[in-house]
Amino acid sequence: MNPTILPNDTLYIQRLNEKVKKPELKESLYSLFSPFGRILDIVALKTIKCRGQAFVVFEDTSCSTAALRSLQGFNFYDQPIKISYAKSTSNATLIKEGKFFPLLKKAKTETTKPVENAAETKKRARNDSDIEEDDSDMEEDDDDSGEPATKSVKVDEQSDESLPPNAILFLRNLPSDINEEMITFLFAQYPGFKETRMVPGTNGIAFVEFLTVAQATIAKSVLNGFNVTPKKRMVVEY
Repeated sequence: MNPTILPNDTLYIQRLNEKVKKPELKESLYSLFSPFGRILDIVALKTIKCRGQAFVVFEDTSCSTAALRSLQGFNFYDQPIKISYAKSTSNATLIKEGKFFPLLKKAKTETTKPVENAAETKKRARNDSDIEEDDSDMEEDDDDSGEPATKSVKVDEQSDESLPPNAILFLRNLPSDINEEMITFLFAQYPGFKETRMVPGTNGIAFVEFLTVAQATIAKSVLNGFNVTPKKRMVVEY
């Protein structure tokens, strides 16, 4: 293990059997590592450069450390795997901490460097005001006013129970400036992802479609309630 890499919640897996198909590989990795703690994400790429490699992202470092110590050299698909800590923070961890989308948005802004006109300045000020209102809403979960904005995620999940499972997921409570690329980047890591559909002229909602209901259910169970930004918790429903 490289002594210069500090322990963190993401494990870098090497020497994986390259003949195993990606969906099966991710499911098998989940079965192997999940006993050690909650897994936020598994990234396995099949490009030539990344064959035989994968990343397993745990909720915290204690879980990843326990998995590393227990599974180092484990015979996985007839090959002993090599496990080490990842060199950089995973996207899943940044998402959990509410830091991913602001960083991606900042990178896109620095690349394009648009000139902000008066209308854009006014819109940005209005968005900032919306964030402040969303923050107060999160602290008022016991409010009985019946306004949708003040309902907690727990209430939303309960109302979703009456809806039958579907291959199309409905996303709401999204930041007003989120785009299709950002949503796709988040959901495309799960097997069966098909497409993202935005609603023209409407902020805060989107649809994500998977090939099967089972695949959509997996993505929903992991991403429902994720902090897209520090003050915006995404709601994922059928």
